[in-house]
Amino acid sequence: ELEEGAEKLTIQTKEWKEAIKHRESAKADFEELNNELLDERSKARRLEKEAAETETKLAQLQSRVDTLKADLRKAESARHDIDMELTKAKQAAESERMLKEGLQAKLAAFGDEKPGEEARRLGEELERLNERHAEIVAQEDKKRKQLVEHYQGQLAELQSQFDEKDVELRNTRARLEEERAQFALQQEQNSKNVEVQYDRLQKAFEENTAQL
Repeated sequence: ELEEGAEKLTIQTKEWKEAIKHRESAKADFEELNNELLDERSKARRLEKEAAETETKLAQLQSRVDTLKADLRKAESARHDIDMELTKAKQAAESERMLKEGLQAKLAAFGDEKPGEEARRLGEELERLNERHAEIVAQEDKKRKQLVEHYQGQLAELQSQFDEKDVELRNTRARLEEERAQFALQQEQNSKNVEVQYDRLQKAFEENTAQL
């Protein structure tokens, strides 16, 4: 009986060592799975942060684009106002020229040379005035074109940056959704693995307990 009891104790001791070994193995597996879950959570949080930062940059770029568009509209409005003022000035100069030419014709009809010379002087002065108006028109038109080109260049550059950030945001969101899906799948698989390990350990524990 003593020998039989010793043999039984040896078998139980071996079984307990196996159970402890399985428990340690299951514990290591659980810790590994848990670390994987933590890594996935960290990766998902990082992607969410990147998406939020990209959205903030997009909002800032959109604000700058809107501001430039407003400035461009103001520049176009100012150009229109300048065009109207120049048109009025040209019309006034043309009216004055016609009036002076009419006066010159009337004076010439009287055959008086001095009034004719005065009319010619006025005509030359009017011509210089017209040339000055033409210079002003050309200068203002050049300024307008430069201003419009400046705003359009900035707007095109900002629009390019906006489009680039928009693509970046879509890609980040796509990666985030993919990571979330993988995280959910991994979490589900890990939960199943933990349940299997737990059931196996529980069963081994119950069997060993029953043999005591």
